[in-house]
Amino acid sequence: MIIKNEMNVFGEVMSIKKTVGTLDVSVDPRMELLASIQLISDYPTLTTKSFEYKDRINEYFFPYKNHPVIKTFKKLSSKEFKYDAPVHVMLFLSKPLNLYRKSPIIKSLIKKAGGEKRLNRFINEMKDFAIQTNFNNFFKSNVEFYNTLVDKVCNDIEELNLTNEINEYYGLKVNRYNLILAPLFESEGYGSSIKTHNGLNDVYGILGTSEVEKVEGY
Repeated sequence: MIIKNEMNVFGEVMSIKKTVGTLDVSVDPRMELLASIQLISDYPTLTTKSFEYKDRINEYFFPYKNHPVIKTFKKLSSKEFKYDAPVHVMLFLSKPLNLYRKSPIIKSLIKKAGGEKRLNRFINEMKDFAIQTNFNNFFKSNVEFYNTLVDKVCNDIEELNLTNEINEYYGLKVNRYNLILAPLFESEGYGSSIKTHNGLNDVYGILGTSEVEKVEGY
């Protein structure tokens, strides 16, 4: 079942998600918030492809190009806080607008951000950016597009039993497999895992755009 345009009791906008076997396929508002900041920051490792949704992000968020988080991200990403590092940090946070730490961020990511103080500043400024731009409304206004992406991927992989094959081949014991679709990211995407309370890992594949197909209205 696809989650459409829902918020939890904390006022956080939820992912657009569908489950195929033991794999959750979603568009995650945390990644869309990060990608929006990266796009306005002229971050070089986003997709170079052109499509309507990318234009919508540019048009909506460009008036906020002077928000402090843009300058902060440019500074951090000019050093070690780039590629998978900011993506991995987002997985430790709750959904917008709260962006609180659900679990302790690992030391290697804190180091790449230049220390705890600088990482906290980035997260706090990112939260303020989400509030000032009314990010959740933007996300909800694009739910139809996100649903289309999730549906297409789920239809393409439904018969593949991907997680079963991985488990059998590697002998892994995983808490949950997650495939996050991030249209603005590069096609190669990123991989990550976070240990859960039961000692098992939530495994994430975050995939960007490899090709563009016309979606009505987008």
